[in-house]
Amino acid sequence: MKTSHTLYVSCLLLAICCLSSCTSMRQLSAHQQALQRLAYGDMPPQEKFDGLAITLVGVIDESLRIINPEKTYRYLQKFSQQNEQELNLLYEELNAWREGMSGPQKVAFGARTLSKPYTRRLMNLNGKLQKRIGSRYTQLTLLAKVAGVLKVKMK
Repeated sequence: MKTSHTLYVSCLLLAICCLSSCTSMRQLSAHQQALQRLAYGDMPPQEKFDGLAITLVGVIDESLRIINPEKTYRYLQKFSQQNEQELNLLYEELNAWREGMSGPQKVAFGARTLSKPYTRRLMNLNGKLQKRIGSRYTQLTLLAKVAGVLKVKMK
């Protein structure tokens, strides 16, 4: 009786692990599709900026649901590697767009960005992420680069 109970529990744990792995793969695939639409789609830069921020909020939120800090890091690393081309393309385009703004346009853009619902969420999640994975946070170069685009610069 005890052996069958142990076998049942083992099978249940194995099924849970498989399902959670499939879920994370589906989530990463959905984020990849969203980034491809943003990077290659014909939409205004403001819309791309908002879409990128919303996607990052989703990715970071999902990564923080993972209990193990090492797995959190690996999830974000996989996201970065899987979407490197799209993230770089968005980085270049949004950075050029922002550099082309005049001073008053930058102020208006900053005010609009601060009023967006994703701004506070992104700031909170970013702080939690830094605490969770510690010094490895700086190793996520693509996310750091994209986070640089999301910062509102008034220079």
